[in-house]
Amino acid sequence: GVSPAAAARRLAAAEVRLTTLAGAPEELAGALAAAGIRIGAEGPEEVVVDDYLDPAIEEINRRHVADGTPWVRAKPSGTEVWLGPVFEPGTSACWACLAQRIRGNRQVETYLAGKDGAVRWVPARAPLAAAGVQAAAGLLAAELGRLLVTGRPAALAGVLVTLDLHTFAGERHAVVRQPQCPV
Repeated sequence: GVSPAAAARRLAAAEVRLTTLAGAPEELAGALAAAGIRIGAEGPEEVVVDDYLDPAIEEINRRHVADGTPWVRAKPSGTEVWLGPVFEPGTSACWACLAQRIRGNRQVETYLAGKDGAVRWVPARAPLAAAGVQAAAGLLAAELGRLLVTGRPAALAGVLVTLDLHTFAGERHAVVRQPQCPV
């Protein structure tokens, strides 16, 4: 729905902030650059790469909710890559809503983390598969390009997409705003 000339102008004027808590910053930065997306320290849109339950994300989420700026999560590592959702403060669920659902599905990790009486994060790390990281980075770059050009997300609007790199099976998981969300 956007002319190629207008898309090129909008991409040239846009910038994203890339926050890598761990993961594959080089591959993702390369895919973004190949898609014509500039990375800068002050970009209003932010891409955060690493495990979805990293405690550092709580502050990032609060900042974006307060600023009203959209941001996106990605985990391009391991045998199953995760992309999205694009969080749109005031419109979509936030990271805290998603984190509550993920914790509910990580019952063993949650149990083990609390076993000694201290609640702490148990990272879900897996080795990086270079081809998987590149594939995830390319898909994420395509979605960010659409977001920057049109002003709205397409494939990752309110959705977490997972891709199993062994079978190429993909799943779409709706991310729903939790009514009890403290954020």
